[in-house]
Amino acid sequence: MAISFGHDRPWGGVSQHEYLRMAQNPTHQLAYRVHFAAIGWADRHGHAGFAPGRLAALAGQGR
Repeated sequence: MAISFGHDRPWGGVSQHEYLRMAQNPTHQLAYRVHFAAIGWADRHGHAGFAPGRLAALAGQGR
């Protein structure tokens, strides 16, 4: 069964597993890592919940 969001409405998908990995890779720029984290940890409603200090740790300030 094809997924459709309406006529002529393109969409794409990503691997959340891969985004979680990339969010923790310090070779990526911080802005990208925050983006990867938000999508990688998103739930089925599109909301990403982070434990206290998790984003600070990704930014290198919580170590």
